[in-house]
Amino acid sequence: MRPYIENLLRPEVLIVINDSLKEVVAKEKDPGARLKELTFKNIPANACAFELDHSPSGELKTKHPKSFKQLSCYIRNDHKQANKKCDVVIAFKKGNTAHFLIADMKSDKPKKSECKLQLRNSELFILYLASLMKEYHAFNSRISTTKIAFSTQPGIIGKPVTQQKNKLKIESEDGVFFAKIPVGGRNNSKGITSVSDFI
Repeated sequence: MRPYIENLLRPEVLIVINDSLKEVVAKEKDPGARLKELTFKNIPANACAFELDHSPSGELKTKHPKSFKQLSCYIRNDHKQANKKCDVVIAFKKGNTAHFLIADMKSDKPKKSECKLQLRNSELFILYLASLMKEYHAFNSRISTTKIAFSTQPGIIGKPVTQQKNKLKIESEDGVFFAKIPVGGRNNSKGITSVSDFI
């Protein structure tokens, strides 16, 4: 999957995967976020990860500070549905199926209706990207999407978050997984999950 994604997307939106540890860390840049870092473990070989909620930096931020505020500049900036986007997408292949794990990082009590809309619009954008890969990069895999909204739950005091991963609570509603994870680390803002919990 990695070559297809890297040949299509801007390098700024790609997230580095630690291939030796088989993990990737997604970060929430909102200073008020309860869940600031989420580590995804058991990342399959040749996977690729990228942001849809990208914040530009450097020269791009100076010249085009609003360049990633929307998924497309062709969409009205006040559209209430079509500008919704998630935090992270992890793409990988199993057999002839290309899996896209579409995830968003929320705080304690997210509104499920808003999560569903945000993830659904992100899914539509991913399907558009897949159509471009098929058209221009000889991509011919079957597409499967998994949508997840992660939120926080209180951790066990004095117990590292790595030892609390078995406390992950997952429920499903209208095709969306809602996963509550314990947080730990600095300011109790880091969580851990596994791709294998969902796919």
